[in-house]
Amino acid sequence: MVTDNNAAPPGDPCSPTSSTSDPAVEPTRRVLVVDDDPDMRHLIFHLLRADGYRVVCAEDGQAGWEALCESGFDAMITDHDMPRLTGLGLIRRVRAGPSRLPVILISGDMPWQDPDLGRLLTPGLAIDKPFRLSEFLVSVRDTFGRALKADLRSGNDGAHACLPSRPPRIVVPIA
Repeated sequence: MVTDNNAAPPGDPCSPTSSTSDPAVEPTRRVLVVDDDPDMRHLIFHLLRADGYRVVCAEDGQAGWEALCESGFDAMITDHDMPRLTGLGLIRRVRAGPSRLPVILISGDMPWQDPDLGRLLTPGLAIDKPFRLSEFLVSVRDTFGRALKADLRSGNDGAHACLPSRPPRIVVPIA
């Protein structure tokens, strides 16, 4: 299930509260938050929304991939350990296409052993859970700010991560 902050049903973890939703102020950057933990989605949603981002949430990697294919985003934050498709699997799909979408991978069980991790997180970074919210927000601002400026210079707006006309190419390293 994908939830847009402007169309979320009441009680949904990504629905805005009256303190963070101001219809007169339209946030400019769209961020996709992918996490199977509803409490973490809720926390990140409200943190980013209060900072001026427009946030859309997905409950797992497959729902995140579908959201990326249906709509444009400026950046993505994804958990790693999720059902249906891991965060790293989601990032592999994003990187198989032409998109330079900035990503932040968050996890309590980071796949540091993956030899492609550094390449897959460019532009982006990995953040171990648990994290301090203030440090997380600084990392989001720094990472997405730098990556978005680079995308504007290159002419790539980072809007679409997949090409619906062809399936994503998954690269699996041979051990």
